[in-house]
Amino acid sequence: MGRRTFTPAMFREGVPLELMAHEVARGRFEGLESWCITHGLSFARWSGAYSGQWGAERAVFTGEGEVQCYAADEDDYLLIGRCTVERLGSYEAILAHFAAGDFAVPPLRLMP
Repeated sequence: MGRRTFTPAMFREGVPLELMAHEVARGRFEGLESWCITHGLSFARWSGAYSGQWGAERAVFTGEGEVQCYAADEDDYLLIGRCTVERLGSYEAILAHFAAGDFAVPPLRLMP
């Protein structure tokens, strides 16, 4: 599929907005993400690894606070290593870590 510019006609009411691009380093839409943070709009971003440069990750912004990054695999499953398990310290904290990383972005609603 060729490159397409997002238009309002592509918007689907009641579902999260999904934007994707293969040629974007680390999966970051820096200008758009900064705008979302400034305006308190939540988002989740996944980026596959680029051998020798960066690992796969999922980044989550819930609408407030800081963007949180989580290690992931090439299928966007969250991963944790031993050091993270030790830092979290309990099974409940590990489950909370996974729940936070699996944040479900709410639907985007356009207001008149």
